[in-house]
Formats: sequence, C-alpha cells, structure tokens
Amino acid sequence: MDEYGEITPKEAENITRKSAVIVRRYFKMFADTSYIVAEGNTNNILYRISENLSENADSGNFKNDYT
Repeated sequence: MDEYGEITPKEAENITRKSAVIVRRYFKMFADTSYIVAEGNTNNILYRISENLSENADSGNFKNDYT
C-alpha cells in the first residue's frame, strides 16, 4: 500500500499469505478506524490510505474499538 497507494484484497492475500477472511477482517478494522478507505464495489474494491489520516491523528478523532 505504501508503494502504490492502493491495494486489492487479492493482492493483500498474496503478499501476506493470509486467507480472504483474515484479510477482510483487517481491512474492515482499518477502515472502521479511518486508517484506510474503501473505494469501489464488492467485486472491484480497492483500499487506500486515508488522506485525512494526519488530520484525524492530530485531533484525536480516531474511533478505536479494537484495543
């Protein structure tokens, strides 16, 4: 994601060697905390690093239910 700015779930599976279920779980967790954003529909979804990541981090606006 750092290299290209976006990643598909299939690419993440191949890179991490994790199952589709695990990859979806992590993408959902990161999207729920605004670290990444999902773009596209179910079959053509891309995940990108959130553009307002630094704004949210500075203001303390992150919702984190996973700690």
